Amino acid sequence: MLDVTHYSLVLVLDTQVVLEGKPLDELPWCDLTLDGPILLLCTPRMLSEVDARKRDGRLGERARRFNRLVEPAVGSQQPTMIRSASPRVELALVAVDPIDWSALGDLDRDEGDDRIVAEALFARINDPGKLTMFSYDIRPRSAAVRHGLSATKPPEAWIYSPEPGPSEKDNVRLRQRIQELEATQPQISLEVQADAEAPLKLLKVAVLDQKSTEALIERILQENPRRTFSVYNLNPDSSYDRRYDDFEKKVRRYGRWLHTSLERLFNQVAIKVQFSVERVGARHVDLQMRGSGVALHDKLFLKDIIRPVAPRPEPYPFAYGLYDGPTIPDLLKKVPRHEVVFDPAPNRGSFLRLACEDFRQGRSFEKRLFAEIDPRRQNPAEVEASITAENLNGVVKSTLGLPFEVDEVQVADLIDLEGGNLLRDFRLKPLFEKLVAQDKHEELET
Repeated sequence: MLDVTHYSLVLVLDTQVVLEGKPLDELPWCDLTLDGPILLLCTPRMLSEVDARKRDGRLGERARRFNRLVEPAVGSQQPTMIRSASPRVELALVAVDPIDWSALGDLDRDEGDDRIVAEALFARINDPGKLTMFSYDIRPRSAAVRHGLSATKPPEAWIYSPEPGPSEKDNVRLRQRIQELEATQPQISLEVQADAEAPLKLLKVAVLDQKSTEALIERILQENPRRTFSVYNLNPDSSYDRRYDDFEKKVRRYGRWLHTSLERLFNQVAIKVQFSVERVGARHVDLQMRGSGVALHDKLFLKDIIRPVAPRPEPYPFAYGLYDGPTIPDLLKKVPRHEVVFDPAPNRGSFLRLACEDFRQGRSFEKRLFAEIDPRRQNPAEVEASITAENLNGVVKSTLGLPFEVDEVQVADLIDLEGGNLLRDFRLKPLFEKLVAQDKHEELET
């Protein structure tokens, strides 16, 4: 039987104090008492629970350290001193008599905390009244008090801060990895804006009836008749007839598609796409834009609005028909690595793509585009921009909504069918005049 008479405190340790608390031989026991020595009792259940944790990834080292601390008491079966400074602290293993569980009806023999309390109640010591349950948990302390023992909670500073579990550690590692990857990736901001107030006012232009269409075509052709040449003309323009045939085709297309051309003109909106790159440069930038109920282009549409101009005979017709497209040097010209270019060239469809081989850190790009909104499609229309890069994980997106209201009009409400002049100002007329004044005809599609 263990003699505890000369100890000022006899503390029954629970498993949590040993495994979650700081090393017993390093604790400031003077915070509990300055009167005489302290005895720490180890019950069989507590020892087996600590042993079971020797190979635990988180608690294994603490369990082995405690076993090394208690090892001298195992051999001598007497208390062993673990602290010599005042107050002196000793540690002992306690033997336990057979437990009468019938007298402990509120305790569960298979529950660890209840088992430790029961072992304390049946411990072989000469003065059971000196025992105090030493635990951070409420359950063992309340059970001890119910059965006549004292109980106390160690100071909070004596326990380690909660450690993350395996899944939380994995999450921390993943977050750290993400931060490392983000540090080597470009930070791209992307925005698409419309240069117009919502809701937009769109026009739905009725088809010009067949009689009016034929009359319009006939009037234009009568005002611009085909010229004839005398047989005595020694230098006729052999290209004139071909060019007039082309003119005639343009006139017929103009008359038959005038309602569509007017809708395109009046339903255009200037939009602006802009992006910037920070942190590190972006390699092989790919900016894609998709329209829903929208046709995208880089030029202001004015085609088939102005009446076709009839050709005139030329004194030097041999100059006509020569190739005026891109030259071989133009075709072989290499795009600068840092320039943002269309790839492929815009074709007034629902898809548009811009690319750059090497977009440097700290740069920003801005481009004015044009969106033709179809008043017969979904409302609101949308333009979605998405940008990615070779060294960027994921995609950066921006969506522009274009809500609208529709007015139904006739062709004659918008254009003078006799003179060919517009009767209303279109939304982008100020921009059109500005581009003409600045001689930026490459931004116009006529």
